[in-house]
This record gives sequence, C-alpha cells and structure tokens, in this order.
Amino acid sequence: MDATGTGTKQLLLDAGVDIWPLDLSPDGRFLLYGQGYGPEQARSRLWVYPMSGNSSPFRLLEGEAQQNYGHFSPDGLWVAYTSNESGRNEVYLVSFHTPSSSTARGSVATSGKRQISPSGGREPRWRRDGRELFYIADDNTLMSIPVTRRGSRFEVGAARPLFRPNPGTATPSTATCVYDVSPDGSKFLINIGAPRETTAPITLVENWLSDFKR
Repeated sequence: MDATGTGTKQLLLDAGVDIWPLDLSPDGRFLLYGQGYGPEQARSRLWVYPMSGNSSPFRLLEGEAQQNYGHFSPDGLWVAYTSNESGRNEVYLVSFHTPSSSTARGSVATSGKRQISPSGGREPRWRRDGRELFYIADDNTLMSIPVTRRGSRFEVGAARPLFRPNPGTATPSTATCVYDVSPDGSKFLINIGAPRETTAPITLVENWLSDFKR
C-alpha cells in the first residue's frame, strides 16, 4: 500500500500460516519475513519474498532452530537475526547476495554465518552507516557492538551495555522489546512497561485466638 494512504491495498503473499514482515532490502528487491510453524505456530523461520513476483518465496536459512527478528544491513549484503540454535537466543550475522548466473533463479546464497552476541541476545538493529549493531541481552540491557567490514568479512568488537529498558513484566529473556534507533545511533524509540504499582504492607497476626480468651 502506498505510504501516503492513497490507492488500494495489494496482497503480496498468503502462505496459509502466520507471517509477519521484518525488513525490506535497501534496493527494494527482497522482503524478509517470519513464518510460524508448529503447535500454535510458536516456532518461526526466516523467509525471503522476491518483490518482482517472478520467483517463489524461499527459506533464508536451513535447519530446525527458531529464527526471527531479521534485518538487512544498510548495504544489503548481510542479515542480522536471532536464533536459538545454540540452546538459547543469540544474535547472528549471515551474508546475503543475489544469485549469479550459475545459481538457480529465485534463490539467494547465504554464507559466512557468525555469532555476534557473546552471552545471549535478540532483536538486532543496525546503525544507518552499518558500523554498529544494537541488540537486547538476556537481562534486557540494550547492548552496542561495533562492526567493521573488511572485504567479504566482518570484524566485530566488544559488546558494551547502553541502558536497560523495561519492556514489561514478562521474563527478561523472553520479553519483547519493541524499539528502533536513529540513523546516527544516538537516540532510541522504545516501548517500556508501566511502573509497577506499590501495595500496602501486610500485617500477620499470630496466635490470634488467644485474644478471645481475655
């Protein structure tokens, strides 16, 4: 649908199960989306939809691990995403490039996968220049990690904590923290949970039956 709200809606894809858009490649050629599987569709996989409509959707990554929160790098050559393939949620990078003449039409090759978060993480976001990644750690701390591209490789620096938002009352490692970052990485738009209500103290009276004997 046109961003101005004019015109008519156009159906891009009906997969027959829950799907949700995640990101559009910078050149507008590929839509990255999540697709649910399993009981109550709790498990998810990352899929790619070619916006040209000339090719069928395809999996970004193989395997049985849960994958979500995928985002293209500003140059469109990498995807940052969350996966639990190690037994807990971690942030990964994988290279993404369009097919060559020797590959099958409609496919995209991925390679160079590496783990970015050192000890748990999810929901990565890129700074506009592609030199910094942000993600949410297991204790809900918003983390920053510098990344430098050297040829076809990424060099990753040490992760550092920025601040700890409060996305709600859910378990920290599973709470959804909806956020976005300004192009220069200096400001964040983020959801926070309402402050917890304070309760009046409870007074416990022991041996209260003795009061009736007086």
